[in-house]
Amino acid sequence: MATQPTKSPPMYFPPTFNLGEAAICASLVLTAYDQFNQWQAQGYPSQSRFQWTPKGLPLNYGASLWANVTVLGVAWPEPFGFVAWDGAGNAFIALRGTMTKADAVIDAEVDQTPYTLAAGFGNVQVGWNDVYAALSPALLGQLGQIGAVSRLYFTGHSMGAALSTLAVPDVATNSAIKPAAGRSYVHYNFASPRVGDPGFAAGTNWGIAVPTFRIVNTEDIVPDVPPPLLGSTVYQHVGTPVDFTAEYLTTDGNHSMADCYWYAINHVGQPQGPVSGSLAMNRLVRVDGGVTDYAPLQQSS
Repeated sequence: MATQPTKSPPMYFPPTFNLGEAAICASLVLTAYDQFNQWQAQGYPSQSRFQWTPKGLPLNYGASLWANVTVLGVAWPEPFGFVAWDGAGNAFIALRGTMTKADAVIDAEVDQTPYTLAAGFGNVQVGWNDVYAALSPALLGQLGQIGAVSRLYFTGHSMGAALSTLAVPDVATNSAIKPAAGRSYVHYNFASPRVGDPGFAAGTNWGIAVPTFRIVNTEDIVPDVPPPLLGSTVYQHVGTPVDFTAEYLTTDGNHSMADCYWYAINHVGQPQGPVSGSLAMNRLVRVDGGVTDYAPLQQSS
């Protein structure tokens, strides 16, 4: 039985942070995790045999986005998330975090490789880069088929936050819906590790007009990796941190998307407190005490 939450300080937000947008993105990340759970329940079928039924917000959903995770020369194909859109100008890219042993192996890599999907973005962690590069063609293809988009949201948790970070310069440079007059991007990620070097951070922060809000539990160890300095290898976070403090007494608890991050973004006055992951899926979007259904989002000023 869940205990009562320990009193914790309320969350605070930068001026352009939109809580409603962040809550919708958090729910979509849970849908990406549920996609994996459905794949697992079906016995890990191939991409062509996987039958995914999107559960969550009432949006239009593209096909699951797949990539090979290669460990010791063996490629392990997995679904990582999706593109969704509402038909009213809003579209979403949502990606889940680590769920397999192969995922965990590439999470532990610290070597860097040049980011080659767009010029001027330095170096990034090699394993996540390989996974995102495999996702990219299908992602760009789906974005080109969803019609007019005025607001594009990037979101992910943990490794999915790293992948969504890698997606931003690629989509901004190579997609059919580049940032332009009348079209904007925004990136809300959860528990993101460091993704690349200062060159990548500078390119992402200043080279493209895409604000990144990096939502972080101060008690979560994942945002602290890879270390900022490893000999001659340097890592630096991107975007603006949006911190909260919630202690669940386990590493997994402090990192959980459903029970930690989803809970916090939907209970900003008391971000620490137990909540069931299954309840989180069922409640969908809850903004500081009130349950709301999806509605077309208001753009931030």
